[in-house]
Amino acid sequence: MKQQRRGETRRRFLASAAALALAGGARAEKKRRVYIVPNFHPASCGWLTNFSMERVYCANSYFDHLDRVRDDPNYEFVLSECNNMIAMMNFQPGRTEELKRRIREGRVELVNAFFLESTINLSGGEALVRLGIEGLRWQQQVFGVRPRFAWCIDVCGTHDQMAQITAGLGLEAIVYTRKNSTGSGIHWLISPDGTRTVTVASGHYSDLGPIFATKGPLNQKDIDEIQQNFSSKDYAGGRANSDPRGQRRLCAGAGAPGLS
Repeated sequence: MKQQRRGETRRRFLASAAALALAGGARAEKKRRVYIVPNFHPASCGWLTNFSMERVYCANSYFDHLDRVRDDPNYEFVLSECNNMIAMMNFQPGRTEELKRRIREGRVELVNAFFLESTINLSGGEALVRLGIEGLRWQQQVFGVRPRFAWCIDVCGTHDQMAQITAGLGLEAIVYTRKNSTGSGIHWLISPDGTRTVTVASGHYSDLGPIFATKGPLNQKDIDEIQQNFSSKDYAGGRANSDPRGQRRLCAGAGAPGLS
């Protein structure tokens, strides 16, 4: 019951945050088209609570997304980290074939080549390489697909050799959100040996802090300030602002990478 109440509290909080964010702008215009992008980011190894409880949260959240794929022909989602897939297969083995079918249809994408998100807190270069090798091997063996990216959307740091590791695994790009010092949403990540990899950093959810912290409807001035904050970060542009060490990142500009 405690676990259920906690899940309901999270959903109420997210619903309230969205409603507050939209309320102020709704008064400024009679009609506004709003796009809501669903996102679930799990912390599947005991980041917020013990491993067993968090594993249940993550698996059940992904099952909710799988239900939505079944019920909504326009819905798709990405699935990351092998331990989440293992949890789903353990908890509801009868739905494994359904998951495989949705992957074949392109409605679910296994987006992360690495077994887990490749944080550097407790691992070095060799451990990161093994995460990539074993993650690719397991997903190819079990689901018959080869993920294309190093999906690092909430790691707390990026290893200097991640570009070299990513290129060595034959991946297309690194995707991350935290600590982008380049000022550009698409740039090169360059390892000490000179290997470079396309890198995508589209902004972090912490940039929406004013929305999460608000205690009332946002007015037009508040919305304008949030929009200005995003514009100043220039996630999609080509403003040069390289890493202080001068070698890790080369920002988007002339000859910069692009993604289709």
